[in-house]
Amino acid sequence: MAIYRGTGGTGDSNTDSTISAVTTQAVNAANSASEASSSASSAATSATSATNSQNTSTAKASDAATSAAAALTSQNSAAADLALTNADVVLTNADVVSAEADKVQTGLDRVATAADVITSAASASTATTKASEAVSSASAASSSASAASTSESNAGTSETNAASAQTAAESARDTAVASYDSFDDRYLGAKGSAPTVDNDGSALITGALYFNTNTQVMSVWDGSAWAVIAPSAANQANVDIVAGNIVYSEDLGSISTAVTTSSGSSISVVAAAIADINRYATEYTIASSSPSSPSAGDLWYDSVANALKYYTGSVWAAISAGIASVAGDSTPQLGGALDGQNYNMTNIGTISGTNLQLDFGGL
Repeated sequence: MAIYRGTGGTGDSNTDSTISAVTTQAVNAANSASEASSSASSAATSATSATNSQNTSTAKASDAATSAAAALTSQNSAAADLALTNADVVLTNADVVSAEADKVQTGLDRVATAADVITSAASASTATTKASEAVSSASAASSSASAASTSESNAGTSETNAASAQTAAESARDTAVASYDSFDDRYLGAKGSAPTVDNDGSALITGALYFNTNTQVMSVWDGSAWAVIAPSAANQANVDIVAGNIVYSEDLGSISTAVTTSSGSSISVVAAAIADINRYATEYTIASSSPSSPSAGDLWYDSVANALKYYTGSVWAAISAGIASVAGDSTPQLGGALDGQNYNMTNIGTISGTNLQLDFGGL
């Protein structure tokens, strides 16, 4: 297709050929118009010359005048026809130029239409791309919104957990503060003198303690005064008894009265007899029930029957005051006179002795 591109425009070989042909025809039309104008001018000049010749040759014959007139008419008619013909050629060439211009315009219109189509196609492609990008953006926005919702939920959970942790921490803090304050009210610490209020400036509570750095003693508030912490009165009395009287080498045994001398058994002596002491502790038992796994000769004081018993090797036998039985003694001896208390002596065997005396009373 031929496309008019204007001066200096770009195009193809067909376009250049069409424009060249149109230009050539336009030049030819202009030349024909110029030639027609020149012919008309020549015709006018010839007519003027003929008129001058007619005026000058008035003496010629009428045939010459008629011939001249006819020649003038023919010449004028020929000149007019030639001018009309040239004019027609110009008009024809102009029509050709107009037709070619129309073709050029049509080409331009087609080019514009094609450009519009291309532009529309490009716009459609761009719109598709933008739509795709918009869909991607919408998907990304949806994902971001979902992530934001999740983050918001997580933030809410974290906030709840943080609030719970803070509440627990505050509760623990309050408990610790209360415990410390309670302890601080009860143990006032080291003081140079007896305090009259606790460490918070409040009234002393019964049982409060403090250590006197001057006297090096611990004291307790009994509700009205500070009392030095010391043993009970009875224990203190016992302490006072032995105070200053104990020497490391003495074995004072059970202390019931004050010892004023340093005489007594040596601890080293007691240490040497510790085996006998331990044996005694094993062989003699005071209990409400009989000892287990006894040995013959062991002693047991039955605290229920209030009786002292010994172990024969098989049973526990009671030990009573006086002679409990002479049947078990194969060689009994009297330490003094035997008083029968008016009781008969029966089943008596031989009575022997170098100093046997019998008193038959009133026989």
